[in-house]
Amino acid sequence: MPLYSTLRLIAMSTLLVACAAPIRSNPNDFKLVAKGQIQTSKVQPFADCLMDGLREALVTTTYTFKQERRTEGIRVEQLASSFIGMSADVNNDGSVALYESKAMGLVDTKPEINVFTGCTDRYK
Repeated sequence: MPLYSTLRLIAMSTLLVACAAPIRSNPNDFKLVAKGQIQTSKVQPFADCLMDGLREALVTTTYTFKQERRTEGIRVEQLASSFIGMSADVNNDGSVALYESKAMGLVDTKPEINVFTGCTDRYK
């Protein structure tokens, strides 16, 4: 595993262990880092783009990703162990938003933001 990936994982794990597990229902646990609008007919392809892009961008880490169907659309989450690091809402009305757990602290989340922005540009 490359040094950058190892340091990233250690930093995130340390931060998450030091605080309570963040949950999306608590607005104090997450901050909005990117948002956009996509075609309403492209909700599922956008969610797939996000999942695939995150897996590819973070291939050398031990993150897992999940996609969950919700009443208003789809939620895509990046997990380290059972902690949510990043979370995206892909709504049926075409609005999309990416949230970063405040527990991420010093972890560089530019790769995740770049993937989100790329998918948003692709499905405008």
